[in-house]
Amino acid sequence: MIRSRSGKVTIVDVARAAHVSVSTVSRYLNSTVPISEEKRKNIAKAIKMLNYKPSTFAKAMRSQILYSIGIIVPDLGGYYYGEIVNAMVTYASKKGYETVVSVTNKVENWEDMTFDFFMSRRLDGIIACTPDLKSVQKLTKIGVPIVAVDWRDPIGDLEVTGVTIDNERAAFVMMKYLYSMGHRKILTITGGEKFQSSNDRKNGVLKFKGKNDDVELYIANGNFSDLDTGYDLTKKFIKENGKIVTAIFAFNDILAFGVISALNDLGISVPDEISVAGFDNTYISKYSVPPLTTIEQPRSELGLTAIKNLINRLESAGSKVGYNIVVPFKFIERSSVRKVK
Repeated sequence: MIRSRSGKVTIVDVARAAHVSVSTVSRYLNSTVPISEEKRKNIAKAIKMLNYKPSTFAKAMRSQILYSIGIIVPDLGGYYYGEIVNAMVTYASKKGYETVVSVTNKVENWEDMTFDFFMSRRLDGIIACTPDLKSVQKLTKIGVPIVAVDWRDPIGDLEVTGVTIDNERAAFVMMKYLYSMGHRKILTITGGEKFQSSNDRKNGVLKFKGKNDDVELYIANGNFSDLDTGYDLTKKFIKENGKIVTAIFAFNDILAFGVISALNDLGISVPDEISVAGFDNTYISKYSVPPLTTIEQPRSELGLTAIKNLINRLESAGSKVGYNIVVPFKFIERSSVRKVK
């Protein structure tokens, strides 16, 4: 095997191993001019044999792409964003992109901090997970393509691609299921008004209530960012109102786990006395006691869809921007909800 004196495999080494010119290898790498199938096979074989990796800097100089993507997440402490980010980072790495992950961790002025940090990094594009309208508007001022996960453009003119499920429809489906199981008195615990996904789920619940006058609906405004919300609000509601509901629908599984824990501490059996439903289908939801009925959000698919869309926009001139991609959800029935007469 012949290599350059520096020991690092270069395009010259690939050309020698494939018995072609350097310019032919360059055309192969950049797909600028068609080359014969035989030469393509020889070059591909040489690249694999030498484990050649094109220089990111050289690629950037040729394409004006820096091969660097920023990812913003509220936290990485739970199951939800970890799966999304893992899917994005894995795919980006395979495509030769560096990823810079910024975790906001409830910092009040995170938009300003992230704005300054990302501006100094000179990124090609940004993926923001569960942003609000204010933060998206701030990020668009950086002047690079934006994809937002678990979000949709509410005003339609930001040229930001949203990747999400139909949260309103999913919540409607869960309410319809609870109704079919005989539940007419239902408490919902939301994720907070600052989260668009929570607002959409609340709209789905209210839409179902509007179509079914015999439903007695109670709403407790929770917080996706507070892991104790489900537990605290359930205890508060039961102590103030007693067992007036037959089912509790929490807007994510973590909230639902808190609900089950609170009911257990209060000596209330799940689902014999009160049924519980969640949202997300976390990997531990099937192992809860009882196993949790929930809505599945395909987290890896959400992340993969977002990163593919952004890279396609970066590498394909004139690609469509500013639209919403809706990823399908699934209803998951388990034993945390029982049928009542």
